[in-house]
Amino acid sequence: MRRRGAVWNARTPDRFPDVIVQAEDEADVARAVRAAGQAGMRIGVRSGGHSWAGNHSRDGGMLLDVSRLAAVEIDASPR
Repeated sequence: MRRRGAVWNARTPDRFPDVIVQAEDEADVARAVRAAGQAGMRIGVRSGGHSWAGNHSRDGGMLLDVSRLAAVEIDASPR
């Protein structure tokens, strides 16, 4: 995915993540979060991409695109 594809309208913010990860499954999400943590990266998350202002896009860090996941379940106890 290119940065411009992370926003649904033509109003692409002038922010540039270092890396964009398109997660296909929960294992991809876990690997991306671990990698970002090890690299000291902040994470912006894109789910549906319908943020008019593109708030999920940031300068630096990782843009984690989870829009291909059909459902999300969080087990908060083990974090």
